[in-house]
Amino acid sequence: MAGTLPATAAAQGVRPDPGFGEGRGWVTTPIAGAAPVAYDAAVVRGGKIVVAGQATTRAGNGQILVGRYRADGRLDRGFGSRGIFRTALPRKAGPFIATSVAQERKTGRLLVAGGYGQGSLLVMRLTPAGRLDRSFGRSGLARSPVGGIAQSLAIQRDGGILLGGSNANRNGRPMIVARFSRDGRLDRGFGRRGLAEILFWNADLAASAGVDGLATSSGGEIVGFGHLDYIGSDGHGSAGVFRLSSKGQPVQGFGAGGHVEVAFTRPAGGFAQWFPCALTLASGGRIMVSGDGSVGAGGAILSTRLTGQGVLDSLRRRRGRAGGDPRPAGRLQRHDLRSHIQRGRRPDGGRRIQPGAAAGRRDRGRPLRARRSPPHRQAERREHQCRGALGDAPRGGGGLRAQRPIRCPVSGCRAAAGRRPDSPATPRRRPCAGCASARARRA
Repeated sequence: MAGTLPATAAAQGVRPDPGFGEGRGWVTTPIAGAAPVAYDAAVVRGGKIVVAGQATTRAGNGQILVGRYRADGRLDRGFGSRGIFRTALPRKAGPFIATSVAQERKTGRLLVAGGYGQGSLLVMRLTPAGRLDRSFGRSGLARSPVGGIAQSLAIQRDGGILLGGSNANRNGRPMIVARFSRDGRLDRGFGRRGLAEILFWNADLAASAGVDGLATSSGGEIVGFGHLDYIGSDGHGSAGVFRLSSKGQPVQGFGAGGHVEVAFTRPAGGFAQWFPCALTLASGGRIMVSGDGSVGAGGAILSTRLTGQGVLDSLRRRRGRAGGDPRPAGRLQRHDLRSHIQRGRRPDGGRRIQPGAAAGRRDRGRPLRARRSPPHRQAERREHQCRGALGDAPRGGGGLRAQRPIRCPVSGCRAAAGRRPDSPATPRRRPCAGCASARARRA
């Protein structure tokens, strides 16, 4: 087994840690008589590093391999046999493989998930000293034939063990989530007799690659995702994200019936290839999915973020909205970098702008309202309105009305032009305010 640093990391200023691996920043661990491959790693108590994978002999005997390293990169000699644990399971039932590893918080024991024979889930538990825990399952192992191996592992707060995989024996290869109790028994109250099956894509056009990642929320719900390969169509890849309750049932408030499908398109048209491989839960229940792909001539890291309701978070952020997450607008169809939504509906509930409609107006589509002037402006207008020429003014209704220009009946000035009060109580023969003021000064 070996750990290396990507070339792009050095270009970005990242350098190997001289305090790890005797100053090199990486370590290699040869396995005598076998070819080792590491598939997962986890940092456990004390900063130690656990690596899980497979060791295959030249004769094709594949066995589960687990190694534990100290924080400085040296093998922890107190684990297993000089730092290495290796199974010796019957070859005829194999090959055996480990794809995920995690540590129980309270006990420090290790859970190692994988499979055997390419058709059965398997999980084993190791003591902190790297020995098989015989009190778990049957002689330290728990298994379930579902048509595929376990590809992901998560531990719930109550100690429940979740394994994610797929069923290769059915069309479309549906995703599978299995739950085991803390003592290694299949939980029959989860999903359907311990298994939850997820299939929400067209099985004639696409097939899943299994559940590549699992996570649990603070409320006990389960979030998972997997790669969907449209081998029966144009061959593009997308991400299928789902949310289950603690009992293994789809959460109806997430996406469309508990699931969401997300994909990218190329700028020139057509779907982009995307291989999602990582999932994390962020604050507020948001879900981040990332993987490598290509939308142009070269490769790229493509990522998407969903809200806790299964809505693309990028559009809501772009529109500058804040506060609570909007209700889901239905199943997310494959979208491009601008995150288009099926049927043109926006995930935040906004209206679709039709072609030719001007954008940017917040009151677009709303009726215009007449705005009344402030009181001090109304008073200024009343001072310049003639109160004498009401004979031509229409009766009925109060307020200010636009009238034709009327001269003052006393002096003939045009101060009465414009707007004037329409009140039957106002005397008919009375000078306007300007003429009355001038008459008062002369007096």
